Amino acid sequence: MMYEGAIQDLIDEFGRLPGIGPKSAQRIAFHIIQSEKVDIARLVEVLRTVKEKVKFCSECGNLSEEELCRICRDERRDKNVICVVEESKDVIAIEKTREFRGRYHVLGGAISPIDGIGPDQLRIRELMARLEYVYPLVGLKWCTILLNEFVPGDLARREFAARSPVDSAKKKSDQLAKSKTMLAKIGCSPKPCTLLETVTLFVSNLVTTY
Repeated sequence: MMYEGAIQDLIDEFGRLPGIGPKSAQRIAFHIIQSEKVDIARLVEVLRTVKEKVKFCSECGNLSEEELCRICRDERRDKNVICVVEESKDVIAIEKTREFRGRYHVLGGAISPIDGIGPDQLRIRELMARLEYVYPLVGLKWCTILLNEFVPGDLARREFAARSPVDSAKKKSDQLAKSKTMLAKIGCSPKPCTLLETVTLFVSNLVTTY
């Protein structure tokens, strides 16, 4: 059955929303019609406020009322770990577990040729830009781990664990070679930050000294 005028327009608008079929749209429309004016005014005000204030986080693409979302503003979160999700609702689901302490990147959907959604419609370019910064930091972290070979007392601990002598000179040589390879890779980053350049130079000098 088709209704006339404003009633059918209201049903049609609700029917355009994702996940709402014709019957659900009709039920919502009649609920609105039967509600008090004050309730409708409050709903309209909330919708207007959301549209005016809520935007996408400039860094991760999550929903936020500020330039950066709450997670991106939290300095305690690990910047070297990025969890890529489709929608903001996926961020909420993961946060409820209280297990993940890294950052997020919201693509804003999934590739769907049928719906005309390709890579250009998603936040893939922004993700690649973020990875240009993360990759050198992760590489530098691994360099410091490799150079633990030179920490006094580390050899004794490994020999005790292995219950046999360890060729310290060869081990140091191998770790230095790996560190130099990693430094060469992260040194090719097109957009290194000043802090990263400083720390990388420090580690490079340490490697050269030995």
